[in-house]
Amino acid sequence: MLDDGMRFLAKTGSVPEDMVPHEEYLWRRISEEAKSRADDFLGFELAGVDSEDDLLIGISLGYVAVVAVHFGSRMQRLDRAGIAGSHRGPGNHSVGVDDVRVRNGRVEFDFFNSHGRRYGEDGRAWLTWDAHFAEPNRYHQFFLVRSALDDPGDDQDLPRV
Repeated sequence: MLDDGMRFLAKTGSVPEDMVPHEEYLWRRISEEAKSRADDFLGFELAGVDSEDDLLIGISLGYVAVVAVHFGSRMQRLDRAGIAGSHRGPGNHSVGVDDVRVRNGRVEFDFFNSHGRRYGEDGRAWLTWDAHFAEPNRYHQFFLVRSALDDPGDDQDLPRV
């Protein structure tokens, strides 16, 4: 569940990107050296997302969101505006959201995924709350993260979540 990821980031941290093989996400395939550095990069400024407004405000304030979508064959196709097709469902795939636009009075969220750069437009597409996030948000706690503790030289003890 996504909220498990939020707690993991707050308690264990995140390994430095340059120590992880490209597009690798499985913890068991991360080197012990990289894992030992995760403590230096604890999640900081984490918040839950329960609505489209929460997501819009968080992205506008510079947070990155971790959300769930229900991924299927229709999501492979993008319309002329770069919006992915949608599937209704409880959510079977987590993705990141890091930008927002308003087009024709509708809020659209830019997401990056784990399917690589061949998907969408260089690995990205636009999604909407109603078509892509409303149903999965009923089953998964979306969350925002703006920063991580990233000063390995700072040895002060921080409270753990």
